[in-house]
Amino acid sequence: MVQFVHAVLRNALQAAVREEIIPRNVAKLVTVATPKYGVNRGLTVDQARNVLKAAQDERLYALYVSWGMRSAEAVAVKRPGT
Repeated sequence: MVQFVHAVLRNALQAAVREEIIPRNVAKLVTVATPKYGVNRGLTVDQARNVLKAAQDERLYALYVSWGMRSAEAVAVKRPGT
């Protein structure tokens, strides 16, 4: 929430600077801390394997395999056995 409020304020003040209403954007001087999340950012290797194993017979299996890949990597993905 703090990051969002800071971004809105910084953008509003920047618009005021462009319109020459204020001389400078003081919100640019503020450093906002990065939020600390209480959850993991991704799956473990074993969890990822289990997801792929469970989705193996699904119609959208390639989508599960390509999650997190760059588009060039995803194009090269083939279903096992094909």
